[in-house]
Amino acid sequence: MTTEKQKKAAKENIKKAQEKWQSMTSRQRALAQPEGRSRTKPGRGGEGDFIHIGVRPKEQFVTFRTHDIGDPGHIERVAGKRSSGSWDTVKWLID
Repeated sequence: MTTEKQKKAAKENIKKAQEKWQSMTSRQRALAQPEGRSRTKPGRGGEGDFIHIGVRPKEQFVTFRTHDIGDPGHIERVAGKRSSGSWDTVKWLID
């Protein structure tokens, strides 16, 4: 059973933590976690030797993502996001 003093202290601690958390940038929040960044940065996940088949020049895009097509690791699609917000295929990676 919790006492009133414990409840009050817990509420204050939660408020303090929320204020601190909201004042941090997303990078600071990620680094404050004991396990660090759980998500890999875009473009860091590709492994293996692939043949690159370019479809569009990468200068048209600002952000990139890879997608496994079919069986994992055999064919990957690199999608790019334009500054307008639309996505399109930049290149194909074939194992």
